[in-house]
Amino acid sequence: MISENDISKVLTIVIPTYNRKERLLEQLESICRYASIDDYYLVLVDNCSNYNVMLAVSENFPVEFVENIQYVRNQFNTHIGFNLANCFLYPKTPWMLQTSDDDEYNDGFMSTILQYINTYPDACCIQFALGKNVKFGDLHINTLKQYNDGLWRKYLSGDCLYLGNKLYNIKLLHEYIHEAFVYSYSAASFLMPTLHFLWDKKGYMIVSDKKLGFYKPNPGGWGDGFGFLKVALQISTVCDVPWSDGTNHKQVKYVRNILTGHFQIQMIRFLSGCVKIEEQSYRKYLYRRVMSTIYADCYRPRQILYRLCYHIEILTSLPIISKMIPLTINVYEKWKQKQKQKEDNGIFYQLYKKYHQTT
Repeated sequence: MISENDISKVLTIVIPTYNRKERLLEQLESICRYASIDDYYLVLVDNCSNYNVMLAVSENFPVEFVENIQYVRNQFNTHIGFNLANCFLYPKTPWMLQTSDDDEYNDGFMSTILQYINTYPDACCIQFALGKNVKFGDLHINTLKQYNDGLWRKYLSGDCLYLGNKLYNIKLLHEYIHEAFVYSYSAASFLMPTLHFLWDKKGYMIVSDKKLGFYKPNPGGWGDGFGFLKVALQISTVCDVPWSDGTNHKQVKYVRNILTGHFQIQMIRFLSGCVKIEEQSYRKYLYRRVMSTIYADCYRPRQILYRLCYHIEILTSLPIISKMIPLTINVYEKWKQKQKQKEDNGIFYQLYKKYHQTT
């Protein structure tokens, strides 16, 4: 059994970062506050940021915390997919927690990691939660089909694309690490070692509803306007995986929905960004690229909103998006805030939870 005193022999936390000084410091603050430096190694993989990362860290954290950091700086910006793949090169330990510079961890996250390593020492990957509060316990995933079916039915919350919720068994995934680099043209490159491991039926992964922390949206980031376009067009990598274990085309579409399950409000923001483009043909081109990449094959009721916006706004140039979408976002965010303040026994909130548990 692994104790808290020798977890340092087991875990490396690797953080890829690029030009997010304040977010990175907030993430490091959560790690510094809620975990002892005796529990982990910490690696920062800097994709050639335009500021002195280690100077900023050394000015804000104790010496002993800074001395526990291995800093790696790329000589040039390698694109997000390659930098995410790079993270697999630096773990000093059998397990790696790959996390983003815009995530933050909660109190007790390290003890949760320790518990799961003890419970599932031969899992290739342990995926925790960062998205919606959907309760289902621990899913034992042995094949890509189970990965698709299990996540689609119980875990449609977008958590697949988060970095800070994945704990990799580097020793077990060793022969598949190169797959992250093969697919490094994509923003989802970090998923590939695990997916190929399951494709070869070499073992299992665990998907848990336990939360390690939370994601903090970035102004101008992937969830805002054209930041969404950049990521959305790069997640089609899942369709390039050789799904030869009996997974059919319908299930491939399901997993694409899983990967984009938390993109609904971001898609609205993207449309509101499109309205600012004066050239109608270019707006049309951008919208079609997104739809054909992640939405065109889904045919789910929620897509009606996007198609309606497309026909009204993109084709006719009527300013409906610029007027209605900000109002929609405002209502949505106010509703989310109100739900946090309500008790869990509210009828509307219970219906909301039931929907996300069954879709």
